[in-house]
Amino acid sequence: MLYELVAVVIAGVGMAGIAFGIRKITRNRAPQWIVPVMAGLGMLGLSVYNEYSWFEVTSGGLPEGAEVIDTAEVKAFYKPWTYAWPQVEGFLAVADVTDMAATGEREAVLYRMMRWQPEQVIAVRFKCETSEIARVLTDGSAEPFAPLDPQDPMMRAVCSRS
Repeated sequence: MLYELVAVVIAGVGMAGIAFGIRKITRNRAPQWIVPVMAGLGMLGLSVYNEYSWFEVTSGGLPEGAEVIDTAEVKAFYKPWTYAWPQVEGFLAVADVTDMAATGEREAVLYRMMRWQPEQVIAVRFKCETSEIARVLTDGSAEPFAPLDPQDPMMRAVCSRS
């Protein structure tokens, strides 16, 4: 996250440098306000790029075989462009689905990723026949199973795998 702030500052300084160059080439005929405007546009442009590329970069770093099953898109009044192109601010992915033949359950690892928050990795068990879910504890046991909608994206993703 700090690297994004540094990159945005560098983009602003770089665009200001280009504006200074334009003023020098035009022998100061270009208006002075071009320098802060170009710096601001550079910083805003890189910030928008970082916001929109976050999902692809982060989901690309998931383990082999991971599948994104749900995304959280946002539209915000202070980012008016998101009404035309919604921004993905979070997603849920499932990976490492294993069949536990002895119990008839399936175990999977869920990745919950949200922009500006640390990732959450959660091991869960599913009973596909009865549409139930339980979180796996650190000792390998599971919490009591709770009902889950059979059409839930997690249930469909885990139970449809063979």
